[in-house]
Amino acid sequence: MKIIYEVLEELRYFANEEFEVTYQCLDENKKLCVYPFISEENVSQVFLVLKLKDEDLKDVVDGTLVKEIAVQFRRKIYHRAEMDRNTTLLIISEYVNGGEISKDEKVKIEDDPYYFKKYVFSYNEIERKNAEIWIEKDENNNRLIEKIQNYITDTKKFGRYKADNKNEPIYAYFVELITKIPIFPMKKVETKGIKTIEQYLDEEIDKFANLKKPLEINKVVLESFLQLNLDEIDVKNICNEWKRLLKE
Repeated sequence: MKIIYEVLEELRYFANEEFEVTYQCLDENKKLCVYPFISEENVSQVFLVLKLKDEDLKDVVDGTLVKEIAVQFRRKIYHRAEMDRNTTLLIISEYVNGGEISKDEKVKIEDDPYYFKKYVFSYNEIERKNAEIWIEKDENNNRLIEKIQNYITDTKKFGRYKADNKNEPIYAYFVELITKIPIFPMKKVETKGIKTIEQYLDEEIDKFANLKKPLEINKVVLESFLQLNLDEIDVKNICNEWKRLLKE
């Protein structure tokens, strides 16, 4: 939870007095703590953070937990009426290394429209430990958010994660983090090396111009032709339009 807390604080959401919730699930009374983070810039914006094991996500689906959180939250001195529609419940849920996430429960929780917007942050111990170790060893004096942004936008790391997410536990952890904290600011990916349409067109024309039997291509005519809104099925009309442009 340390990384989550630091990210929220860098986003200027600061911890307020936590509160305990007693709830019922399958005729059993249970307790847990909820940690509120309230925006310094807009006090109506709130994250309520709680920690549950993956196997206990069923308590959120089948029990009175969410309702009791809402009741207790509204009794707090710092609660404001406008918070009710601007509060996000963030459930930090650890699953067993090598195990499966309770996907059905996770989907039901996040799709439930009542009381709060809800997100379930799923991780395992390997992902968390690796992420914390990498952050501590990173020698760049960047803020935590910048460190995560730099890691996520590294194309090599993304390639390894895409090939097999088990190869990149840190990437898996950070991807889940930015997905479940929707206010996380994403860094724009470098566009270096990405060609514009005009650059691509110039390169293609140059290829034809440098053949053994070069083709003469009028770029101005070609660009004008590409801007026409033509019916692709009407081949005759397409040919007529091309001839017309050549004559102009």
